[in-house]
This record gives sequence, C-alpha cells and structure tokens, in this order.
Amino acid sequence: MKTNKAILGFGVVAALGVAALPLASYATSVSGDVELSVEVGSAIAMDIISSGDNGVSGFTGGNVDEYGLTAVAGPSSASAVIKPNATNTSMNSKITVYTNAASYDLSVAPKTQSVTALISENGSIPAIANVEGAELTAGTAAWGYNTDGGDTFYGLTNSGTTIADDNTVSGSTTTVTYGVATDADQAQGVYKNTLVYTATAND
Repeated sequence: MKTNKAILGFGVVAALGVAALPLASYATSVSGDVELSVEVGSAIAMDIISSGDNGVSGFTGGNVDEYGLTAVAGPSSASAVIKPNATNTSMNSKITVYTNAASYDLSVAPKTQSVTALISENGSIPAIANVEGAELTAGTAAWGYNTDGGDTFYGLTNSGTTIADDNTVSGSTTTVTYGVATDADQAQGVYKNTLVYTATAND
C-alpha cells in the first residue's frame, strides 16, 4: 500500500513540472520589408530686377513655390534719358536663376522675331552688328549689352545668344548692362524693344 502511494505522489510532481515551463520557449518571429521612395522632380525659377524696377522684382516665374519665391508677372523694365550725340550705360538687369539641375544656361533673344533694334515712331537705334562686340561711340547710333560691365557691348541676335553657359551655382545672379549711343541728329522719341531671357536646366 505504501509503495503505491509513493508512485502516485511522484506522478503528480512530474505533471506539475511540465505545466510550469514558460510559453515563450515555443514562440516564433516574422519580418517584412518596406521600401521608402521619394521622387524629387526637376525645378527651375528665375527672378529679374532691372534698373527701372525700384529695387523689387520685375519678373519672377517658374517653380516659385519650391524656392519660397512669389510669382511676379512682369515685365521687368530698364529705361534712361539720353541726348543726341551721346552714350549711356546706366541701364541693367540682374537675373537670378534657381534650379536643382546639375547646371543651367541663360540666353537672351528678341521677343519679336528678327526685331533687334530699339524702335520709335521716328526712327531706330540698331543693335551692334559686330559679332566680336564693339565700344559705343557718341554720334554713331547703336545699342548692345554685356555681362562683365566692361566697355565692349554685343548686339542682340535674331536666334538668341547664350550669355551664361553651364552655370553650376543655383541662386547665382548674372548682371546684364545695356549701352546705348545716339546719332548727332537722332530724332526725338521713345526707342523700345522687349528682350526675353530664358534659363534652361541641363540634366
């Protein structure tokens, strides 16, 4: 009788030992990947402040939101008063280009195809024809532009001209200076032309 009780007691202890094992020893794990992708699109914006704009933007366009800019329809303006038989180099435009491209080109062309002169109702002042550039001379009607502030000016061309090539600095400013010379008998009037500046991103 005593032997049977001893065996029965051992069986109870063994059963309790199995029940006390932690459940964690039987757990498994699983892993999953999430690919996070953000695409940044190409962006380019341009701001122009000319000498007639009273220090504020005369034109701002392109991807203005990306650069914290406010769109300004324009056009920007530069003007001067000049006498016959004289020269003037006081007009300018400061053109700032913002882009996330590797580089950009900046070009200038006439808004009206093949119209490169400054024109009034009473006459015209032709663009400098010398492709190598030329200095302005009072008494010889001509107008042109440069980007170095020097004495040599270049004429507007029908097809347009690149004035900043492969510029790699976003937010950089190109200053364009305009020069005008008049004939001794230059007729009275307001001589005008509209220029188009275009910034093109290079991938």
